[in-house]
Amino acid sequence: MIHTNSIIAYYEGRFKFSKRECEILGYLLMNPQPITDRKLKDALRYVDMDSVRPRITELIKKGCIEQCGRVTCSLTGKSVRLIKVRAMQATPQMEMGLM
Repeated sequence: MIHTNSIIAYYEGRFKFSKRECEILGYLLMNPQPITDRKLKDALRYVDMDSVRPRITELIKKGCIEQCGRVTCSLTGKSVRLIKVRAMQATPQMEMGLM
């Protein structure tokens, strides 16, 4: 298992993150079970879905998180995506503690 700090350091070295992207990625790292956009919005105490959806899309494009399934939303009855932190392969540097 790769330490959370190693994962964050790896991604920070590759990308520039907005404050909200860091907040979303941090939450997903600390709560690794798949989650819907709406449940993430609620967990982070935002009111509007547009507070998280664009950042989620950006994190998916950066390869930090991934869509891992679909569920029916209990509020809307629509099929919605589940997201989670993308699995990362340990590099030799990470395993040696150099990252």
